[in-house]
Order: sequence, then C-alpha cells, then structure tokens
Amino acid sequence: MDVHPKTHHSGKLRASLWLLKYLFQAALAIVAFAITWKLAAPSPTNLHSEILTADGKSFPLGQLTWSQNFTPLPCGKTPTEALARGCHFDIIATAWLPPKCIDYELAAEFEALHPWQYFPNANGSDPFLNDSDTLGMQTGLIWTTHRWHAAHCVYMWKKLNRALIGGWNTDAETVQQAHTNHCTVAVLDVEEVDAIRSIMEIIYPPC
Repeated sequence: MDVHPKTHHSGKLRASLWLLKYLFQAALAIVAFAITWKLAAPSPTNLHSEILTADGKSFPLGQLTWSQNFTPLPCGKTPTEALARGCHFDIIATAWLPPKCIDYELAAEFEALHPWQYFPNANGSDPFLNDSDTLGMQTGLIWTTHRWHAAHCVYMWKKLNRALIGGWNTDAETVQQAHTNHCTVAVLDVEEVDAIRSIMEIIYPPC
C-alpha cells in the first residue's frame, strides 16, 4: 500500500495552515499598531473663531497641533551651497531656507511695507540693490535701519504664529528663545528708528 501521496498532501496542508496563521498574526499586529498610533498621534490643527465676551472679542477654539523635526543645515553654509540644494533667500528673515520653510505671502507683505535699504557700511553710502539675488550672495556685513530691524522681528513672530495655526514648517530661528529675547529688546528700542545702526546677519538655520 502506497502512503506517500497522503503524506505529501498532509505536508502541504500544514504549510498552508502555517502561512495563513502567520499572515493573520501579521495583520493583527499591523491593525494594533495603527490603532495605537492613531490614539497617540495628535489631531491636526482645526481652529475656528468664536465670540466669548460681551464686547464682541473673538478667540480661536479647537485643536492646535504643531510638530516639526528640524534638519540641521539643510541649505549648507554658503550661498553657493544653498543654491545647489534648491534653497531660496528669505530677505526679511535674512536666511537661506528650503522653499517649504518660507512664508512667501508674508515675506511679500513685509517687503512692501517700506522702501527698505541695505548698505555695505554704516554711513549709508553705495546701497545694495534691494533684491534677494544681490543680498543673499553677500558674505560681508550688511547694514540697515533700526526700523527694518524692528520689522524683521515682528515678521519672525508673525511667521511663527502663521506656522502654528496653519500647521506649516518654519525655520529654527523663529522658535529660538535667544532670538525672541533679542527681538524684544530691539522692538522696545524706539529711538532713531531710521538711523543706520543695525547689522543683518545672513544665516543658514535648521528647518
């Protein structure tokens, strides 16, 4: 009596059952991970305004979520490296940044606020052309007015606010405590706002 065919089929059945069991366990593990991640992950930003006081003042309500993993030196350390990596120069932030970390609408708004001027020295002679291509390629000192300095600080604060509400990427300079402290002093200094007494530093911050 030949028993080999039966043994062969039994082996194939056991292998099939083992494979089904393995796939079922893997599927359960994936579902469990997805549920855990869903419960642990914060909900996306979803804000709306609502009037809460008798004087008609409205406040944002809802879920506010902002999360970003900053990458060090995404634009390198020089204008040439920044251009090679596809970065753009944010003239108000004075920073080379990846496009995802530039608020182009806000930058255009602040550029249009005033006929800003930039100089290679403190005496205001030989002003630079007021464009990103020129200023972004400078490696020496760039002088400007204190009015611009104050506007730069307000711009950085507004940029952070818009990033928080919109859930957008921003650069690390906007959230740096030392820069915020520096800007607080600059904004409160209201003497000689049009004097050329501020130095722009071109930076390559994390993003």
